[in-house]
Amino acid sequence: MEILGCVPTDKLAPVGVGKPVLDLEYNSVDSIQLVCKITDQPSLGIQYQVTWYREDIAIKSTLLPRSVQQEKLDVTVDNFKNQKTHQCSIKACHSLDCDSEVYSVKVESDLFLPGIKMLNPGNVEICEGEVGNIEITGNAPPALICLINNQKPDCSINLHTIITDDEPVRCTNDRVLPQITVLTSSDKQAQCNTVFDNSNWDKTIQIPIRGNEDSLLDGTRTSTITLSIVPEGCLDCMLKSVQTVKVETCDKTPSAFCKSLNTGHISTFDQS
Repeated sequence: MEILGCVPTDKLAPVGVGKPVLDLEYNSVDSIQLVCKITDQPSLGIQYQVTWYREDIAIKSTLLPRSVQQEKLDVTVDNFKNQKTHQCSIKACHSLDCDSEVYSVKVESDLFLPGIKMLNPGNVEICEGEVGNIEITGNAPPALICLINNQKPDCSINLHTIITDDEPVRCTNDRVLPQITVLTSSDKQAQCNTVFDNSNWDKTIQIPIRGNEDSLLDGTRTSTITLSIVPEGCLDCMLKSVQTVKVETCDKTPSAFCKSLNTGHISTFDQS
């Protein structure tokens, strides 16, 4: 509940301002906007100053009217070329104090770069023989990704997956035993590449993985999965939009055991 009309003697800035969310609205190559969304509950007595940044340089600042919860910035394809980043920040003020610039602490959105984002951030935990999923989605349509990389709007794009074990398990012949494997789940997915197109870019894309059984009791092992957008085979074009996730693979619980006793008797899993 708000009580308006009471003027405090001290000018105090609002506290507890939430982190804004930055999204893209793409209608056509000539109609592209970034949207900075305020996540706080609307309040008649609070206003927000929104500042836009391109490559960490402030390019526009606006004080929003009361109850307005978002601000849009018109952008072009060229604004994203060479992997340029965008960001918005907000500062809140009580409406009576905005002219005096009594603002809250600045709160920034995440950096925005066309590409992909993780839907299940944090570590993924599986055990040997189990299957898990890495879930991602696109934050920009394929046409925009093609254009900002100087390709035709209908260029082919793949989502490339690389797995690196933090502490590789090696055989005596120096061969590495990989801890996890990327599986194939659809006709759009090869083992380490997934087609990224108009049919799936804004939906949940699942990358299935399986913990490999190495027959070793070597404890929990950690691997890093690197996901990158590759337009027309250009591995270096979207390096700044690369996403990574840690996968922890635990040992498979043994279903049987065998041990030798001093009596010369061999005890098996069924105690015979």
